[in-house]
Amino acid sequence: MSTTGARPSPPPLRPRPGALAALTLALALCAPSAGAAPLPAEGQPITTSSYALDLFRGPLLTGTRATGLAGAVVALADETGDAAMNPAAPALRAPWSVRPFDWDLGLSASFASAFADVDFDNDGEIGFVARDFVFVDLGLRLQMGRWGLALVYDLQSYALEADAASATSGLELNAILHRAHLVLSRTFFDGQLIVGGGFRLAALAIETPVEDERARELFSTAGLAPELGLLWAPRALPLRLGLAVRAGVTSAGTPESEIDPDANGDLVIDGIILPHRVALPWEVEVGASVQLGPRLLNPRWVGPKLAPLLPRQKVLLTAALLVSGAVDDAVGTEAFQRQQVQRSGESVSLTPRLGVEVEPISATLQLRAGSYLEPSRFRRGEARLHGTGGFDLKLLCWSVWGLFADDTCWRLSGAIDGARDYLNWSVSLGAWH
Repeated sequence: MSTTGARPSPPPLRPRPGALAALTLALALCAPSAGAAPLPAEGQPITTSSYALDLFRGPLLTGTRATGLAGAVVALADETGDAAMNPAAPALRAPWSVRPFDWDLGLSASFASAFADVDFDNDGEIGFVARDFVFVDLGLRLQMGRWGLALVYDLQSYALEADAASATSGLELNAILHRAHLVLSRTFFDGQLIVGGGFRLAALAIETPVEDERARELFSTAGLAPELGLLWAPRALPLRLGLAVRAGVTSAGTPESEIDPDANGDLVIDGIILPHRVALPWEVEVGASVQLGPRLLNPRWVGPKLAPLLPRQKVLLTAALLVSGAVDDAVGTEAFQRQQVQRSGESVSLTPRLGVEVEPISATLQLRAGSYLEPSRFRRGEARLHGTGGFDLKLLCWSVWGLFADDTCWRLSGAIDGARDYLNWSVSLGAWH
């Protein structure tokens, strides 16, 4: 977001509160004060901090394989980023993982609205534009024997609308949403059952750029909650079943925030009224995957031996159903951006998903396609059908100057997700298997 004319000096920093003041501020940010006004009626300007920011994400923003399969990976769980879909994922051993200790790193970038303005929240109104929106997804997986540990983190950043800020200050503001999953899992019954659990975190930060310095954080709020995952991968069947249960996350304000509640208990920055809470709704997700053809879906992990040479031919079919809970007194991210009441998450939402994966050119090219029905969390919104697609293309084999094994081959991956008033594409680079 840009402004015209000279940028005024940012407001002076306030001194850090002491221990008692920090505790008082944290309690004030966790819940609205007794005198705080209720959230106004639908369509009215936001005039109080007595609301939550609903962080439910309808469109897929994840790795390229999961996007190509329409997000139906809770029963696959074999990619690093899948730990965000199923906490059991980290301990699942791939047949080519032959060392007792192994690791994997995943990185992808998504470009929603890269071609046109989009209705990101599916609230019936065009919202984000390309220059405002950034999304990055990073994952790290560590495996030791039958144990697995994963950290998956994503960042979503956008500028607040110019007309949401006061006309006199011209202060630039950016909203940054952080989401993370830290999960630990273990295999049982010779790898046929995997159980995992951990925590997921949600956070909102409001920052303002400062010339010749790092961005200055004015306000932040964060919270975490537990999650649990199960994966059943029977050796004798070309079938996997997955289950993930994630408790709802309700944030608490951080004492480091520079914005104090005003006399009404509201948090206001440059005319923008911030929420007392950010919230991820509780979720339950179930799924099943079936693989046809000579390639095994659940081969035995052989440990520190030579990896089995598996046939490449397959047709993978996968499906999932995501159930997302309600959030009280909440608005969506675009409504927050516009500073207009548009209630979000008043009822439970259902998201069915379906995907297929094939390898038409053996050991060279994989193709994916899928579809999911995105619900609307808003009174005026309607569910919309998405079509997804993706590919893996083998490039070359290179040890990267000895950093990887001599036989490490690399792939270029891409994915696309399109629906009414929405288009997203993503790219990634990783190892070919």
